[in-house]
Amino acid sequence: MASHSRHASERHGLRPSPGRSGPAKSGHPRLFVLLRLLGLLTVAALSLSGGLAWGWLSKTATQLQTNAPLVVKQTKEVLATTSSPGLPVNILLMGSDRRAGAQGVGDAGRSDTMLLVRLAPQTGTISMLSLPRDLWVDIPGYGKNRLNAAYAFGGPRLTVRVFAKLTGLPINHFMDISFLGFVGVVDKLGGIYVDVDRRYYNPLGTGWAAIDLQPGYQRLDGEQALSFVRFRHDALSDFNRMVRQQIFLHEVIRQAKRWSGLTALPGMISSLARNTISDITLGTPLDSDPNTLFGIARTLLGLNSSHVYQVHVTGTPVTIAGMDVLLPSTSEIAHAVDEFLHPPVSPHPSPRPTHPAGNKAITHAVTVARTAFSVRVLNGSGRAGLAARAAAVLRAHGYRVEVAGDAAHAGYVDSVVAAPSTLLGWAQAVQQLIDPASSAPVQRLAGSPAQITLIVGSSYGGPQAGDQTQQNGSGTTTAVQQQIVPNSRQDLSRWQTLAAGAHGVAVMMPTVWSPGMVYTDAPNGAGDSSTFRAYGIATGNGNRAAVVVVGETTNQGFWHVEETTWTDPPMLSDPNDVRTIKGQQYLLFYQGQSLQRVAFKANGCLYWVTNTLDDQLSNRLMLALATSMVPVR
Repeated sequence: MASHSRHASERHGLRPSPGRSGPAKSGHPRLFVLLRLLGLLTVAALSLSGGLAWGWLSKTATQLQTNAPLVVKQTKEVLATTSSPGLPVNILLMGSDRRAGAQGVGDAGRSDTMLLVRLAPQTGTISMLSLPRDLWVDIPGYGKNRLNAAYAFGGPRLTVRVFAKLTGLPINHFMDISFLGFVGVVDKLGGIYVDVDRRYYNPLGTGWAAIDLQPGYQRLDGEQALSFVRFRHDALSDFNRMVRQQIFLHEVIRQAKRWSGLTALPGMISSLARNTISDITLGTPLDSDPNTLFGIARTLLGLNSSHVYQVHVTGTPVTIAGMDVLLPSTSEIAHAVDEFLHPPVSPHPSPRPTHPAGNKAITHAVTVARTAFSVRVLNGSGRAGLAARAAAVLRAHGYRVEVAGDAAHAGYVDSVVAAPSTLLGWAQAVQQLIDPASSAPVQRLAGSPAQITLIVGSSYGGPQAGDQTQQNGSGTTTAVQQQIVPNSRQDLSRWQTLAAGAHGVAVMMPTVWSPGMVYTDAPNGAGDSSTFRAYGIATGNGNRAAVVVVGETTNQGFWHVEETTWTDPPMLSDPNDVRTIKGQQYLLFYQGQSLQRVAFKANGCLYWVTNTLDDQLSNRLMLALATSMVPVR
């Protein structure tokens, strides 16, 4: 969404002074901030079992506050009072190009990174709220300017004030990490496995940093990871970059337990501590308070990574005084804050038991398979056809459903879900699909112990079967209706060519299609190999054969099919749901209500379909693509 004029100033290295409007240096990644934080916390967790000396760790953690004591003191004055142990904690992460040891005098440096992280130990969840650096905001004492100017004008203290005022959220702690060392950190961790959605390509001689990153699941080293999280020269610019950065962080969290065997970790942490300023204290080895490093470490390393939620604000692109900026919408920010505080969980509870949670989360463990019960649907609305509509939605999500006529009376406004105690987790999942439903505790009914009863109220209005709601830029939702065409072997000849050179992968292809989708061509004439690509994935036990095929939507979103002989990669950790369809087991991974990935194993291989960065494919289409796959002959 950024214009050519802004890009031109960035690629020639122009850096505005703190007294002028304008962005900070472009291209610095947000996500390395949390990567570094996770590194610190991993060391804290290792010391719990005697992995590191307590004295060394205490000294290293103290350095966070002694790097710039004046900055820490000033910023503490505007932080919200820390919450009680066990309650959620909000930490504002800032990535800056400040000098190590800066005392807040002179040039404070610049920050392109403002990422709020909410740790909720009671629910076992992490929420991430990203704001674009070009958001047009009011900066106290300086007037209107881009959000990233707050750091240049007043460092962490002013950044905390602006972020808190804009969102209305309390900020309990801050971490300010310099841009130095991202590549080295990733390399010392042994790389991070990431499912790269498309080819990222900037050739030499364009004025941009040269990037050539191929699509497919792979282990990214430091330089490759930097390319992935910094790239912004596509249709959605900063929005896609924010999503990729949060995807990268999610994979860091998913793979954090791999770090325990790294002998280089202490040296890496020492380097990071020299470049980090924070008010967070160390705590004690038995500490579970998320206001301390040890408490945060316990939350992160005990996390089910299906409970990590990503929230973004996009803004509306406009030009003000010759500058390309993003106007924030009050409704969009309010919607993002609501999702940040109450993450919209997937339509299906995680297969593993969950922690106690708030009204919008699954609060009961799931111990019964989906196929072991049915949902009995009654119409309590007095409106013809409403029960059938709700039943169709439930069937589309894999439930066995029985429409049983009218309820005892037609006076229900909100729907009601009732179930025996063994099915309370599933009852809450049904309640979320039929929202608004009664928020009262799920009732216990006499009768079949393998049945949930749904009484549909008059406030239920949809969506229609097979439809999906999708958030737009203003925070509202619109219906997504995507036609699914069966028996369509799109670009069969290209699939056959791929299968002939796959070298070990039993290649399968989807046999359904949706009008407007295509298998994309590689950017900038870079060659067809990045669209239908056979390659190898480097693992700890040698290379594994793999293929990836990239598709594109009419809205310039990229989705892809991945297939590999590596059947147990880190990506399979913590699915939101496991569903059996026609004898085949599928792993379902959600981001909020949107189906982000569907995976299954067959023929000694692992296969999956991944949605676009902004989830343009409906849940129904995602499942249809995966379940329609057949061998290429």
